[in-house]
Amino acid sequence: MNINFKAILKYIKYFYIAVIIPFLLYFLWDARDFLGILYDEADYHWLAIALVFWCVSHLVSPLLPFLIFDRKISRVTYSEMLEIHISMLPARYIPGGIWHTVGRVMCYRGLSIPAPLIAKFLVMENALAVFVTFLLGCSLLLLSPSPIASNILVLILILAAIAIVFFGKLLSIFSKGQVLSNSRYFLCVLVVTLFWIAAVFSFMGFFSGVSVIPENLGGLGLAGAYLISWGIGFVSIFAPQGIGVFEYILSFFLNEDGFDSKVFVLVACFRLIVLAADFITFLIGYVLSCNVRRLVLFTSEKESA
Repeated sequence: MNINFKAILKYIKYFYIAVIIPFLLYFLWDARDFLGILYDEADYHWLAIALVFWCVSHLVSPLLPFLIFDRKISRVTYSEMLEIHISMLPARYIPGGIWHTVGRVMCYRGLSIPAPLIAKFLVMENALAVFVTFLLGCSLLLLSPSPIASNILVLILILAAIAIVFFGKLLSIFSKGQVLSNSRYFLCVLVVTLFWIAAVFSFMGFFSGVSVIPENLGGLGLAGAYLISWGIGFVSIFAPQGIGVFEYILSFFLNEDGFDSKVFVLVACFRLIVLAADFITFLIGYVLSCNVRRLVLFTSEKESA
């Protein structure tokens, strides 16, 4: 008897979404007065800074495929990777949570990048995201005023560091000759780290904008809690983009008394910053791309005249 795990996972995702949406709507309704107060008292300068940092993160993301694909067998440019990344941003919001990746893969294949190299990139992109978020998150939480479960945090930090060091070697063993040099591999780790630093600054800008920095965590602890919560949400494969899981975990970090629906909704509001930044980045990229194409067309017509 063959078990179709993909189909099972798909139905689990559908069931999860069907369950989580009513809860999200209820929490929003329950926190409507709280959200009204936040709206009136928000510092929009900080929210603008949060937007800018998330937009900046989109300039960092294409560096990873560029470092992996730019080789003798497949020459690519950073601008090509950037255009693909930005043009596929709307696909993030198609139900399923995979279409941004699917769209990029199709574009990479259009550039004649070998399928094994694309597969290697996808494995690295996802694995390094998890390893780096747990490494940075645990480090920041341990540096916070009152670290939570410090022994567990140290253990996770050590495991994440070991995973980062040996992951490159393991990937080379199983990738049939598609090998990254040690220097380029650690450049990839640095790129992922820079992305999450930009994401952390965006998240901190949002919380500064709504004037909510929990005393039990402080700034460093809040940043660390964000990273760890995102990592847990990411590995929860039944939750598209970690929706619900990320907010639930982070609400426990932020509220010493346990789960609070208002805190849950506050955390979920950060996704509005991400949505706005994605839209702004896509719009700017679209306008620039159109203007560049017009310039190229105008130049070629002038030369042929």
